[in-house]
Amino acid sequence: MAHIPVSMKRMGLFVLVLSVLSAAPSIAAAQKKGGKKGAAKTEAKDEAAAKDDAGKDAARELYKKGVASFKAQEFTKALDAFLNSYDTYAHFLTLKNIANCYEQLFDVPKAVEYYTRFLDEGGAEVKTEDRAELNAKLLKMSDKVGVLTVICEEEGDLIIDGKVAGAVPGTLRLYFFPGTHNVVLKSGGKIIFNEDVKLPGGSSEKVVIAAKKVEPPPPPPPAEVKPATKPAEGEGTVKKPAEAAPPKAAGGDEEVVEDEGLATKGKLHVYSSVEGSAITINGKAIGKAPWEDELKVGHYEVSVSAPDHPSWKKTIEVVGAKTTSIDVDLTATKKKAAPWWTITLSAGVVCAGLWAGFGAWGLQTKNDAKSIDPATHEDCAADQACIDRYNGLVDDAKTRFLVADVTGPLALVFAGATAALYVLVKKEKKEPKAEVKVTSLGPFLSPGGSGGGLALGGSF
Repeated sequence: MAHIPVSMKRMGLFVLVLSVLSAAPSIAAAQKKGGKKGAAKTEAKDEAAAKDDAGKDAARELYKKGVASFKAQEFTKALDAFLNSYDTYAHFLTLKNIANCYEQLFDVPKAVEYYTRFLDEGGAEVKTEDRAELNAKLLKMSDKVGVLTVICEEEGDLIIDGKVAGAVPGTLRLYFFPGTHNVVLKSGGKIIFNEDVKLPGGSSEKVVIAAKKVEPPPPPPPAEVKPATKPAEGEGTVKKPAEAAPPKAAGGDEEVVEDEGLATKGKLHVYSSVEGSAITINGKAIGKAPWEDELKVGHYEVSVSAPDHPSWKKTIEVVGAKTTSIDVDLTATKKKAAPWWTITLSAGVVCAGLWAGFGAWGLQTKNDAKSIDPATHEDCAADQACIDRYNGLVDDAKTRFLVADVTGPLALVFAGATAALYVLVKKEKKEPKAEVKVTSLGPFLSPGGSGGGLALGGSF
């Protein structure tokens, strides 16, 4: 075994101590750095939680304002409050109340959209009975709504009926009233797709706008080379080439045109409680309910009729860039405050009672007079008092018979009047009514392709 000098042992111990001391600051720095990162993560987490709580509080305040406005029947204010509440903090219960507001404003497509979103986003949290009730409600409303799915591969703005529906490329699920809708894709300030889509009630249609490959224009033919000659007088001026024709729409032969606003046009929707009711506008038959179309701004005489029902007619104003909805109830009745036939009936009953009473009284008086008639009773013929009583009874009998003779025919007259008035009032009670609402014109865009709501309520 080799012998190690003591000086060498001391040197090794010194190196070991020096290494430990030099590593200590690095370890401490690493520990300090790790501690800072952990503290930063905890602080960021706390800040996010505080921000989330603040968003919930703000959303609750907006939600309460929406409930108060709804109860006051200020449905437009309620709608704005609920939409802002959902944008601040997305809670599925808010979607239910948004749908309620749209339904009160006769915006059926929007109502269907948000009712469906409520069911989708609520998921298992929606009660089974609420889901069943809402599905039944959506089924009843389905004939007034069509769903349009647009799949677009081009980049630009998708415009439906003159209103921007959303940015593409992508897939958009849109809710509309039944009818024909104009689908336009605008890119780079130009319209590159323009098509009318017929959307019946209760249907779901799809429009695919595929990317179009634009072929480069062919190169111009080489210019013909001519020998140089001296230009004649008047020549030598270079003529400007003719201006190029406007570019064509990609994939079509129509010229590119800018989209026109709807300030001079509006939409008219007509619904009826009797399916298939005939609709006329300004005396011209235009279709059957439910019906919708775009009309120029102005006043129109709209008539809705159905067999075995009284017709409804009214002059309606179509407002520019607005949707006018008419919901006609042909089965409605107008209640009369004072049915006149009850008055004539009462008078007839009184007259009949007088006729019967005075008639019976007159017969009784006549019999009393007959029992003491001086012509047949000798004892009365010699008694002046008996004669006077006889004469009085005869006069009373004549008066009572006279009252009976007058009230009897009157009872018959009032009976006839009662029957006639009853029939007339019964006919007059059937009077159709309609609710007319004017709302903003535009597509019903569903960011998530769904929507929902049952009745006002709930909290979060």
